[in-house]
Amino acid sequence: VELTMAAACDRHQAILEYLSGLGSTFAQSATAFQQDAGLTMAGESDTTKTGLLEKKWTSVVRLQRKVMELESKIQQLEEDSKLGGVVSRRDVTGIGRDPSTFLPRAPPKYSMSGHRSPITCVVFHPVFSVVVTSSEDATIKSGYCTQTLKGHSDWVRDICITDDGQFLASGGNDRAITLWDLAQGKAIQCMREHEHVVETLQFAARGPQGAAIEAIHGKKVAETTGQTVARYLLSGSRDRTVRLWEAFSGLLLMNFVSHDNWVRAVRFHSSGKYAISASEDKTIRVFDVEVRDNDRCDVMPVD
Repeated sequence: VELTMAAACDRHQAILEYLSGLGSTFAQSATAFQQDAGLTMAGESDTTKTGLLEKKWTSVVRLQRKVMELESKIQQLEEDSKLGGVVSRRDVTGIGRDPSTFLPRAPPKYSMSGHRSPITCVVFHPVFSVVVTSSEDATIKSGYCTQTLKGHSDWVRDICITDDGQFLASGGNDRAITLWDLAQGKAIQCMREHEHVVETLQFAARGPQGAAIEAIHGKKVAETTGQTVARYLLSGSRDRTVRLWEAFSGLLLMNFVSHDNWVRAVRFHSSGKYAISASEDKTIRVFDVEVRDNDRCDVMPVD
């Protein structure tokens, strides 16, 4: 690139200043260059012509860093475009990206296979970057088939994982709820009180949820099982019941019989004091986990 006269002059001035600044090492070279270029040394008061080489050098470093950042963003945009593109300006910078606004499109970035029958449930592991799946082939698999859990004799309908990622519960058509130790890859408990297909499961999270249920049922669990640590699990079934368990011991703590049809979903309230269920009978019911009277529940019809 051909420089302008002013730019060429600045370049020569910077070279002269650099050679002169090294003292006697390049004294003769500095004198010869000054004469050939027809330059004069910048005075101490002329700050516009001092430190030119340092200024140019630091500006080049800044530009190189900027180029690297832009190249990284271009690469990210290219990857996003393959997956359907970005949906907002914030996605371009990577600042404030909201995964809930991203619409995945074909082709998929990753594709995992291994089940022999349709997949019924997919959950993300809360600690590791793997997904866990259940299937009509009666198995549970994690990641790229790094682990296969076998123990059910029929379809696995639902799975849930404790918030620390150590244990998994599964339920399905064989009417069994199985508790798995994921580190060992084996079943450590099996609960068989349901009289029909187990449709849905949820663990109580640590914190307010678990503490509230522990305050209500912890004494009974300790007296019955001798355990000092408990894991509380909620289940819903086609037998129209919602049940609360201590999963380690398999102890059934409460059995709510209120729905007129299959129970499709169960959740703990964030306070841990209530169990919420949704059913084929077109109602959502809220149960008090402290009260054993089945009539003590609120019913919300759904049109």
